[in-house]
Amino acid sequence: MAYRQGLSSDFVEALNRLYEAPEGSWWRKMLADPDLFVAIRNNYLNIYYRGCSLAKVSFDGSGIITDTHYKYLLKPSAARPYVRAVGGQFQIGQHWDSAKGLFIGSLDDVADLKAAARVYAGEEKKFVGAVIKAHGNVVDVEMALTKDAEEATDASPGEGASAKRIDIVALRWEDAAPVLDFYEAKLFGNKEIRAEGDAKVLSQMETYDGLLKQYAADICDGFKRSCENLLMLKGIPDARRSVAHAALHQIDKLRINTAPILIISGFDKDQSIGPTWAGHKAKLSSALGPDRLIARGSASSVRLATGVAPGAAVSA
Repeated sequence: MAYRQGLSSDFVEALNRLYEAPEGSWWRKMLADPDLFVAIRNNYLNIYYRGCSLAKVSFDGSGIITDTHYKYLLKPSAARPYVRAVGGQFQIGQHWDSAKGLFIGSLDDVADLKAAARVYAGEEKKFVGAVIKAHGNVVDVEMALTKDAEEATDASPGEGASAKRIDIVALRWEDAAPVLDFYEAKLFGNKEIRAEGDAKVLSQMETYDGLLKQYAADICDGFKRSCENLLMLKGIPDARRSVAHAALHQIDKLRINTAPILIISGFDKDQSIGPTWAGHKAKLSSALGPDRLIARGSASSVRLATGVAPGAAVSA
């Protein structure tokens, strides 16, 4: 499947109408929440919290529709958390008035949705979420490059789909030209970064490299379209709008860095200098090159490259 990204003009107009409407309070809240990332897909949106899609937002030609996985709808602190069974049969239907208190009733309840999702967002996704929140130049997350990866869901992950879904995409400036960098993140305890021969993560990085080369032109087109969408959408945070505006101004110079970068984190000082890890790290550095390996103890110490945009100073 050729990579595609961008929203139709009708979809954008419908989202802007929703933003101004009383029933659009959930949309305004999600756009304003710094913990959430609104990712533009192939004529739909995913709203991510720590790698969990709290809502898939679509347009059916007449209005905005949303889909949320049922596991994110269970209230984390229900007043009455028990459901009675009679004769072995749970009485949810018969006692719905009391049972409905177990479930989040609206997309407006953003805090509860986030709390429910934390159970399913492992430490690796929590780490990725912290890196994303700390960097204003992140332009996409959980980016799928193939049809099976795009269609994969929590309920049906798809064989090998995760290996074709990139954790972080960030914009960097090089010689006054925009460059898209792609990052895969692993925690220190992940067995995929270790191996007696080749670490499994190296095969994953090789897959990314091939797909990025294959779809480079499509990714450029999709990024341009997504930037145009961001500038047309109401409620997009100023920082993200500024990145999109700067990129569009130099879009003819846009380049795809097809060599993905590996981030490893979640280790202490003793672990970082241990002889066992030193051997694994050396193998990764040798295979990827030192510029494609970022090893830091915590998310707060990770710095994604930014460069300097034309006419603006960008902090390191």
